[in-house]
Amino acid sequence: MFGQFPQLFDRNFVIAFFLPALFLNVAGVLCIWQFGLLTSLPISGTLDVGDLIALVTFGSGLILVGSWLLGVVLLALNWLLYRMLEGYVPAWLRGSALVDRLLERQKERQGRLVDQFRALNSPDDPSDANYISRRTILASRIADEFPNSEHLFTVTAFGNVLAAWETYPMRMYGIDDQHGWYHMLAVIPKEYQQLIADEKAETDLWVNVFWTALVGVVVYAAFAIYYLTWPVLWLPLLLSVLMVSAYQRAIRSAIAWGYFVRAAYDLFLPELGKRLAFRPADRDEAARLWAGFNRGTAYKNKEDMPWFKERYLGKQEGAPQND
Repeated sequence: MFGQFPQLFDRNFVIAFFLPALFLNVAGVLCIWQFGLLTSLPISGTLDVGDLIALVTFGSGLILVGSWLLGVVLLALNWLLYRMLEGYVPAWLRGSALVDRLLERQKERQGRLVDQFRALNSPDDPSDANYISRRTILASRIADEFPNSEHLFTVTAFGNVLAAWETYPMRMYGIDDQHGWYHMLAVIPKEYQQLIADEKAETDLWVNVFWTALVGVVVYAAFAIYYLTWPVLWLPLLLSVLMVSAYQRAIRSAIAWGYFVRAAYDLFLPELGKRLAFRPADRDEAARLWAGFNRGTAYKNKEDMPWFKERYLGKQEGAPQND
């Protein structure tokens, strides 16, 4: 899902990367000012109105340029920031007591939802609107917030949301999203790709707000410990609240992003099958064809690609004719 980057001056870049960077720069300037570090600037005498306007203009321009550059850095780090927020840990931490406990907490969250779902007693009236609503909400949360297998769980709620819809095409159609998505981009209309990009931009926004707020808290704490003073104490408190809120919003946005990706497979996977000359007679044959596609794209083995075997064995007409 990270194969396409926004342009460096388009709407999605401004919303998802420039604004969080601008927020961090403004918070940084406020922090530096409150710790008295701006008093060391080489400004002497009294400034007249013209000099003050020039100074403010120069400073504002510097902040804007710095925010654009920091936005580019956030864009370059996009994949890494997602991986960290998803909770993918280094190999040396896997199996540790902390990681096992965090994984267990995520499984317990799912378990509580499953128990609530099973505890719903069938009403006397099958059309009871309250029963249907509660059952639908619980079933949707289980499907949207957790992958279909415990071995795919990550240590964070955000990571499990992404894993839930990343495994959707494999569960429903047998195609591996990791390699299949890049082929899907060849058949998804540009208009629909833009809808997916817009939804991802919203998730990018909250992911970047989370990390920039965290950096702001760390920088403030470092200055406070070094200078043994705590000015504008409301600033780290505000950043902490914003960080928690951004994490929750990132989860909600990732679920909405996943709806669009899942719909893309439902709508356009048959077209990809046609492009690959797949003409399955039934669901089992379709699963076999996509399994061969998964192996062929993952291991770069042409004998595993279904259309290649059918073409050279002469069992299927209409396969791609270019070597």
